Amino acid sequence: YRIRGDIASVEGFEDSVTGRVKILESVQGASVTSIGDSAFDRCSGISEVIIPESITEIARRAFRDCTGLETVRIPDSITRIEDEAFSGCTALKNLTLGEAIRSIGKGAFQDCASLTEVIVPDEVNNVGDFAFADCSSLVSIKLGERVSNVGSWAFSQCTSLESIEFGPRFRWFRNGVLEGCHQLTRVVFLGNAPSYRGNMFSALNPDLTVFATAGARGYRATLGGAPVEFLDGERPEIRIHGARFDIAGNFVIRVKSGNEQINVFHSTEPGTAFKAVTQFSTRGASEVVIRAGSPELEGDLGFFRIVAE
Repeated sequence: YRIRGDIASVEGFEDSVTGRVKILESVQGASVTSIGDSAFDRCSGISEVIIPESITEIARRAFRDCTGLETVRIPDSITRIEDEAFSGCTALKNLTLGEAIRSIGKGAFQDCASLTEVIVPDEVNNVGDFAFADCSSLVSIKLGERVSNVGSWAFSQCTSLESIEFGPRFRWFRNGVLEGCHQLTRVVFLGNAPSYRGNMFSALNPDLTVFATAGARGYRATLGGAPVEFLDGERPEIRIHGARFDIAGNFVIRVKSGNEQINVFHSTEPGTAFKAVTQFSTRGASEVVIRAGSPELEGDLGFFRIVAE
């Protein structure tokens, strides 16, 4: 510990330290408020660290490459986790993030290869570049309501990742955020469609589906190369006035839609999820044409929904 007046910080460790480590709240009457740069860097013997509520800062590389560390609970007193604070903690599998955290630094949990689930608290607004990259056992991620910025390659090479949820304030999909996440099948956006460049889901799982909240803006039949489905709720629905097959085998649906942009969805039976139709066109503002040979026209029964963009 290093003491400066009535404030103290954790600055290093003894080579013999192993097992469970409890950081003191005070030392010689001074309140322990921070864990300093590289304080436990490469301390491979510790398996659990208990951080008191007096701590308000975890500095850069504080627990980097603590390869035996399995359990960490970040208290609610901490508002920021600095760059690489827990990077390379390959045994870390029990992680609880405090509700007051507002920013997670670059590479903060990179290569934490035993993590299986991450829940980012609602107060967090920034997740840095590579923050959870190379977490090869990570299966699910849920980002809180205030997360608006996710850095480049933040979750790249999370090769076991199956599901990720972005909160309602997320707006911009940066380079490589999900690069190498080949097991990913479910991406949920709770806000309007994010902006992006190129094909955000290129070279990922062909079974990947994007789920969006009803009433959110900017979604079409696909997003970044992946089909879009809507979660529970309704979008403005356009009334269907009739339907018929034309001489070319196209299925023509008569609608009254004005000049609105529209999306078309199909279900095989009542009560099942509607999936976006990709092979359709419009004739003016009064007809929607499902092209002959489309998979939605196979079988004996089907249901269509047409909604405003």
